[in-house]
Amino acid sequence: MIQDSFLLLSKVWKKINSPNMDLFSGRLLLQKKVYLLQEMGLNMGYDFKFYIHGPYSSQLATDGYKVNLKENLSDNETNGKVFDKLISLEKNHNNDQFWFELLATIVYLRKNNGMTKEEIRQFIIERKPYLYTEVIFSEAYSALISEDIIS
Repeated sequence: MIQDSFLLLSKVWKKINSPNMDLFSGRLLLQKKVYLLQEMGLNMGYDFKFYIHGPYSSQLATDGYKVNLKENLSDNETNGKVFDKLISLEKNHNNDQFWFELLATIVYLRKNNGMTKEEIRQFIIERKPYLYTEVIFSEAYSALISEDIIS
């Protein structure tokens, strides 16, 4: 399965804007975008745990470095609908690491911990205040609902 995950990551690399693994923001974007893709139904085989900046997969980090080095990518056989959703989520937030950290945190806390919207809001205010403004939180939560990623 690990090999399959790597191959699928190689195929989607360009569709997620080829994250720059030399930068923290690139690594964070890789983690959050792949997490969101998986939550939208593209099973890439990565297991995520909640970490400092939200959902994190050590295997994905390793594979990201490998793909970044190879840039030997294929652009076919990927689920276009989930990428359309990701593009929709990214609207007005192009490669914004904080936006994707917020989105992934909301999805993780909703799906894995069963938290309500208000519980998630409080969690973010208390533990990730740098991500929180009422406007941005509401926009993120609404976007995730409109793309049918959370309910």
